[in-house]
Amino acid sequence: IECAGANESLLVKKGGAIQQTKIMLTEAEIKSILAEFSEKTKIPIIEGTFKAAWDSLIMIAVISEILGPRFILQKRNPFMPLMR
Repeated sequence: IECAGANESLLVKKGGAIQQTKIMLTEAEIKSILAEFSEKTKIPIIEGTFKAAWDSLIMIAVISEILGPRFILQKRNPFMPLMR
């Protein structure tokens, strides 16, 4: 799942194809998702790049006051390395 920023359609990669959804998140909703992931992983959110893994999920996010927050959420394949 890729969130390119507030009020942008979420993109879902499924079966090798990228599908655009009608779902759009507000900046507050994005920050809430990031905060929940931060709380679960005990990794603080600071401006710049945020990378964390929790359960079977990997989140890579960019935190920027100018551009706003954005993230990619991946389901971890048990055979791939935890972080690249």
